[in-house]
Amino acid sequence: MSLPAPAGLSVASFRAGLARGVATAAPVLHLWLGRTAPGEYRSPFPARLRVGRAAVVVMALLWLAAGFSGLNATAGIVRTVGHDAAPSVSAAEAIRTGLAAANADYALAMLSGEGLDGPSLSAMRSRLGAVRTAIVDAAVNVTYGEEERGPIIRVLQGLGDYEQLVGRSVASTADARRDLAFAADDLLHSIVLPAAVDLERVNADHLDREHRAYLGRWPIWWMAAAGGLLMAGLVAVQVDVARTAKRLLNPGLLVATLAVATVTALLGWRLLAAQVDLHVAKSDAFDSVSALSSAGAVATDAETAQAFSLLADPGSDRRGRYAATYASLVRRLLDMDAERVEQILKGTSVIPNGGGYIGEELRNITFPGERNAAVALVGAWRRVITANDALRADDSHGQRGIAIASLTQNGPGTARRAFAGFDDALGKVLDINRAEFAAHIAAAEGDDAPLGAVLVAGFVLAVAAAWFGIGRRLDEYRF
Repeated sequence: MSLPAPAGLSVASFRAGLARGVATAAPVLHLWLGRTAPGEYRSPFPARLRVGRAAVVVMALLWLAAGFSGLNATAGIVRTVGHDAAPSVSAAEAIRTGLAAANADYALAMLSGEGLDGPSLSAMRSRLGAVRTAIVDAAVNVTYGEEERGPIIRVLQGLGDYEQLVGRSVASTADARRDLAFAADDLLHSIVLPAAVDLERVNADHLDREHRAYLGRWPIWWMAAAGGLLMAGLVAVQVDVARTAKRLLNPGLLVATLAVATVTALLGWRLLAAQVDLHVAKSDAFDSVSALSSAGAVATDAETAQAFSLLADPGSDRRGRYAATYASLVRRLLDMDAERVEQILKGTSVIPNGGGYIGEELRNITFPGERNAAVALVGAWRRVITANDALRADDSHGQRGIAIASLTQNGPGTARRAFAGFDDALGKVLDINRAEFAAHIAAAEGDDAPLGAVLVAGFVLAVAAAWFGIGRRLDEYRF
């Protein structure tokens, strides 16, 4: 059974009623969807403001990320230079220098014929104790895995064998004592000292690579570029507001722009200051410390070669090898002719390329008092060379006892007194550079300490001010 249709309702009348309903609802639907009603104009300015506001937020996030990236990269490289790699290099240098000095004491003990409790052997035991402490420090501060552990293990194993040979030589007499001393010296120079040099080189190479990698990332310029992009976006919205809404300045956008400019300038200046401090600490102070530490080890090794040369038989191959080693080490320390050295001492010479470790220091003079201390170091080394030439002349004239006394006794004009003066002069130049290294690392750490909070505050202020300023203009188009 079908229901009868209401009176007066037909298909044609139903279609007409539906058309009238759609026509009535269409304007409301267009407004709800953000569209203009048919025949009605609506300004595109609010849509541009919404897009600009979203773009400002995105660019502000990029600026925040670039800022924190720069801060973290700077803090990381300062930590690496000041507390990781540089101390490891210093520990390796202490191992190398301590081993060379202990071996020099051993050579003097062999020359003087002293017993187990003699002054030179006592000094040797004290130095080897300091070497073990430095090895522990290096082992605790291992950062680069097997690259560091391998040399540390070789130093420890070789040091044990070296000390056994030293003990046997002290307990022996005559030729056996001397032959065991030569064996101990050979072992130190073939295994232990090269391992210490490898440990130093591993850390120094990583330090150089990480420093160059940090500079290659351009952290300051990425942050500056992100800040510039954000300010350009804020200025673009400001110009659009001025042209369309006839408002010369939008206070919110002005505050946001000033906040970004101020924080970007502050962060850029402080990070640039940190980079300058880091450069001074690494390239000026620490590189000089490294060169001077190597100079100390090489100079001590040269004196040891001189002592072992006197222990060897005149005219023997071993004495010839020690003489060649001494000459080579002297050139590594200061490879300049006597005339150039004299000019340096008078302050009338330009430092040439090359010149050994001391020449490297002379070309890297940076700090107050460093030049005078470095020139004094050159003079002290010249006195060492003069004293060593004199003792070799004594030995060649058959006065071996006088030559040995020049190395083992601390009287005026002796090689031992001259070397003590050199060691003192070297320590003064090292102290200047170590103090400057510590001061500039501390300054670099302080340069970026509070900047994270400043960056976050600038980000929040910029986004809030821009949101408020754009929102005020959008409110004028709401109805």
